[in-house]
Parts: sequence; structure tokens; C-alpha cells
Amino acid sequence: AFTGAGATVAVIGRSAERSEAAAEEIGGGAVGIAGDMTVKADAERAISETVERLGRIDALVNSVGGGIVDRMSPAEDFPEEDWRYVMALNLDSALFPSQAAARAMIAAGRGGSILNVSSVRGELALRAGYTPYVASKGALNMLTKQHAVEWAPHGIRVNAISPTFVRTA
Repeated sequence: AFTGAGATVAVIGRSAERSEAAAEEIGGGAVGIAGDMTVKADAERAISETVERLGRIDALVNSVGGGIVDRMSPAEDFPEEDWRYVMALNLDSALFPSQAAARAMIAAGRGGSILNVSSVRGELALRAGYTPYVASKGALNMLTKQHAVEWAPHGIRVNAISPTFVRTA
């Protein structure tokens, strides 16, 4: 959709090969960039590389996320390691690239748009085993609102969409 509207796209993912393959499939000059968005240094480097390779960044879509479906635990027993993993996957992966992209957008003075992919589960509880998922998506909704308020004076719009279950690989 972005390339169809005339944009040049950077696909950022943990696997360089998969990111480059996705960029090739998208076409339109899209580029693949490797980086783990749960790691602040990776996010900053990937956004910087995007600006270097494409000349600017006008929009960011944070679509990293998920849960742990193979190790579900009730809330009273949810392991700390799994909690931290899901929080990083759903919250850090939006915070770190958003910070880097916002700095680039502010420096360029053209504004921009950041879109976070949240979940209806950020507003609605779910059966046992989803404690960190619903907490992280609820936090992402508030992070979206906070960033929208803070970055509006710079012409940066920040929104979230909240789909329900999505079948993915």
C-alpha cells in the first residue's frame, strides 16, 4: 500500500535475509534492514540507516508483537522471564524505534506519522495465560496517547490500530 502511494519502504526485522526478501517482494525501491526492535541500539541504528539509505523518514509502522502461546501460565504463576519477554516484544519494540524516528522527524521539520499496532486486548481482558500480553498492549495504548500529545507540536501524528487475533506464520 505504501509503495502504491508512491512511498519508498524500509522493512526492518531481526533477520537480514527475511527483511531483504520482503523488500524485494514489495519492490518500488524498498530496502531490507536488520535489527531487533526490542534493543534500543538496534532500533536507533536501523532508523538511522533508513534515513541514510532513503533520505528521510515520514512514517513509521510499529508492527512487532505477540505473546507466548506455547507456555501459557495463570497470572499468579506467570514466570518473570516470560513477562519481560512479552513486555519487550510488545512495548519496547514500539518505544525504541518511535523515539529514533521522532528525533529524525523533529530534526527534519516536516512532521510525520507513527502508527502502533496494538490489540483489542489492550482494552479487554482474556482467558488465563495472557497477563503480560494484555498489560503490554494496554501500556502501548497509553504510550501512543502520550507520544501523540508530546509530538503534536512537531507535526507528528501518533495513532494505534487494534485488531483482534491475526493468523501469522
